[in-house]
Amino acid sequence: MIIVVKSQVTCGTPQNGIVQGFRDINNTNYSNTPICINVQFHIVRDSNGSGGVSNAFVDQIVNLLNSKFNQHNIYIRNAGVDYINNSNFYNTNDSYFSSIVATNNNPNAINFYLVNSCSNWAGRAEQIVSRNLVIVNSYAQTGVSAHELGHCINLWHTFHGSPAEPSSGSCAEAINGSNCNSCGDYVCDTPADANVGATQGYNPDLTNIMSYSPPANLDHFTSLQGVRMRDALDGSPVLQQVKSNLCGGITGESIICPNISSTFSISNPNNYQVFWSVNSNLSVVGTPTNSSIVVKSATSTTSGMGVITATINGSTFNYQVWVGKPNIEVQLNSNSNYVDIDLISGEGNNITLQGINSTTWTKTASTNNGQAGGSGFSGFGHGPNLYWTVTLKITASNSCGTTEITRVITPAPPGPCNETLKLTKISKNNYEAIIIDPCSGSNTTSTSKQINTDNPITAELINMSGVRVAIFNKNKFDLNKYNKGYYIIVVTKNSKKIVQKILIE
Repeated sequence: MIIVVKSQVTCGTPQNGIVQGFRDINNTNYSNTPICINVQFHIVRDSNGSGGVSNAFVDQIVNLLNSKFNQHNIYIRNAGVDYINNSNFYNTNDSYFSSIVATNNNPNAINFYLVNSCSNWAGRAEQIVSRNLVIVNSYAQTGVSAHELGHCINLWHTFHGSPAEPSSGSCAEAINGSNCNSCGDYVCDTPADANVGATQGYNPDLTNIMSYSPPANLDHFTSLQGVRMRDALDGSPVLQQVKSNLCGGITGESIICPNISSTFSISNPNNYQVFWSVNSNLSVVGTPTNSSIVVKSATSTTSGMGVITATINGSTFNYQVWVGKPNIEVQLNSNSNYVDIDLISGEGNNITLQGINSTTWTKTASTNNGQAGGSGFSGFGHGPNLYWTVTLKITASNSCGTTEITRVITPAPPGPCNETLKLTKISKNNYEAIIIDPCSGSNTTSTSKQINTDNPITAELINMSGVRVAIFNKNKFDLNKYNKGYYIIVVTKNSKKIVQKILIE
């Protein structure tokens, strides 16, 4: 009998590897095609051939993994089971990890080794983005398996970069998530986490598979974690050879417009009975068959994510299709008198799934010399103080039509009268770090002063894939030699630190 120890996950995966990004987060193209990955299972037994788990146990692991990954259109295929008789591997420790994953290794699969015990961890992936992982049997039918497979497909711990898990080149995600693209787990829809629970101002999601919680609590990946995994499967050279076309899955359009019926199909060569269902944004046209279903938008004004589900021979496949015109909203991240503006989905899912092919940002009004604008899914606003406003009209279009919203952009209210570090643009692609006293003078001016050059700042320039491009150890820096686009800049002086998105023109 296998007993699950109900304690926090003990993960042995190295957390000091290179941060890899495989897609510009401003890229609006996102494939909805199912991705199938081969997983080769290696059952480790004692040297005399005793012990180990059964093939039925492995089948249950596959079902568990599919229940976590299928909703992100990632499907797990059992590529085979073999046996390794080695007592040192059966009851093992971390020193044997490299030897274990070199045994019977399948170069065309993610290799999943099942051992009886380990004195160091419950599970370990070789590294962030890799083809090898080892799991202790007693944890294999819990969220630990999905946790370690997530590491193989480019996911970090939700508390990565915090004091609980510092590593070279990493940084802790701010509680308000303002640096979520460049710090923490590099995913913006996972709440900031320092592995301290809901204390010290943090409110982490302790049911997220990449958190540290009792294994039974590890329940789900977020939408953007799914995007990050799919990007790795599409872009990582290490993972290309593990993909397969043998999982099946639903195929069809990526967007449905009102009053137009669309057919979605599933591969079913054995003609198993297929149980179809759709969510409330869709309605079924006619009678589905064992190979296809015809659907249309629920109403002429529906604007949201449609989900088509097919259950066939014990496996469940989900397909997401956007229905109708875009559904958009803005999210503001204020830093002193500057505001980052992100265009997000109005219903909380990934905006890149809406098939948006163009946007416009138009300033229609302002106060106190406020300025704001944007392009694509990102914008920026600023003013000479903390009391400006800008009214923006934003449109987003897809093949079904155009949605328009009007929003007033303004910085957050001022906090206590403490000096703050500030990054200011002095000319095209040239920036300077200064000290701002937001409470001196009136409500229409702020006092600034130069930083003592005997104690300069440190600044890091990070691209939107999370890769550090440059380090500066001076108060002024010229960015003209770097590629155009949005970047994150992290400025530190003594105990003061700011994280800001900038545009190199």
